[in-house]
Amino acid sequence: MAQKKTLTAAAVERIKAPAAGQHDHFDAALPGLAVRVSYGGSKTFVLFYRLAGKQRRLTLGRYPGLPLADAREKAREALRAIERGEDPAESKRQAKARRPDTWENVVEDFIEKYAKKRNRSWKVAEALFANHVTPHWRGRDITTITRRDVLDLLDGLVEAGLTTQANRVLAHVRKLFNWALEREVVGASPVSGVKPPEREKQRDRVLGDEELRTLWPAFKAAGYPFGPLFQLLLLTAQRRNEVAEMRWRDVDLDNGLWTLRGEATKAGRSHEVPLSEQAVEILKALPRFKEGDYVFSTTFGARPVSGYSKAKLRIEKTINDRLAEAKAEPMQDWRLHDLRRTTATNIARMGFGVDVVGKVLNHAPRGVTSVYDRHSYLPEKQKALQAWARRLDGILEPRRAENVVELAGAR
Repeated sequence: MAQKKTLTAAAVERIKAPAAGQHDHFDAALPGLAVRVSYGGSKTFVLFYRLAGKQRRLTLGRYPGLPLADAREKAREALRAIERGEDPAESKRQAKARRPDTWENVVEDFIEKYAKKRNRSWKVAEALFANHVTPHWRGRDITTITRRDVLDLLDGLVEAGLTTQANRVLAHVRKLFNWALEREVVGASPVSGVKPPEREKQRDRVLGDEELRTLWPAFKAAGYPFGPLFQLLLLTAQRRNEVAEMRWRDVDLDNGLWTLRGEATKAGRSHEVPLSEQAVEILKALPRFKEGDYVFSTTFGARPVSGYSKAKLRIEKTINDRLAEAKAEPMQDWRLHDLRRTTATNIARMGFGVDVVGKVLNHAPRGVTSVYDRHSYLPEKQKALQAWARRLDGILEPRRAENVVELAGAR
């Protein structure tokens, strides 16, 4: 679907993702220039033109890395080339085909041709390369990178105290070299046989009742968007990004159900999340924007919220300032992911089986179960999450605890 109007920087920023497919928003100020918006929300400037009677398309660059003003200038340069009888799309293809296999060029190809198509968290890989690898290997022919180079890179990260990051970097560098090996960009992988610098300790932090009594009112006081977002993390046990990217179109408040599409989950599987009465009340109180569909947003619903870490630190500072005034011990070493683990642990404590807990968390079934068990577990998940919401109410207001009904062993 195509739309045409004079584009402005603000207008490009406000364009929301289509419900499906992709939309082209043409710039009335420069014929042929458009911003293409995909279902996932990515925006790319493209130029449509005709040459020798054939329709062609030139990709100019991705927004916001390429601002509107720069996109217009690149489009004008391409149009001048077309007037000279040149084909800018073909020139770009040939130039790209001729470019050397430097580290940064291979990283760009890996992200575009592999990571984006297979991994929703490709931006994590892109950031790890940009922050921790490319500064060391920039300009290097990828075939000259040796096992010693990989080990030196990892040793440097460990010495800087970034052991966990070193493990993540190794995993992504390994994946990139395996991809390059399949495409015959390299003849062998220098990462083959390299072990993670240090075994990571699996985190098992579960928040206690007193900690929940401290956190919940702090979440409430934080206000929209992060306060209710963090509350829903605790009430639904879903992953941070999945809750942050919740869309109104996927939420049925009347029936208390949130349906995550496969592309919206880390597991790549569609997932139905029953909403407890408390979760529905929180959602009903949230603002809804005409400009976009995201539930938690600072851009009027056009894009999902970001900046969780800073919000968490602000809340933590507020809590610890209050605890310091009361001469109490500060609350330390908690993470947003601990909310998910805390909910899962409490559901298990109330007697729900591991199969129900796994379904609530959208974990992949194993063994023969993965093949033959096609039960949705929706009633069981609903009972588990509602029981947890009632128990949480009892934790937050102990005087009501005797009224909390725990559905122990419900299946």
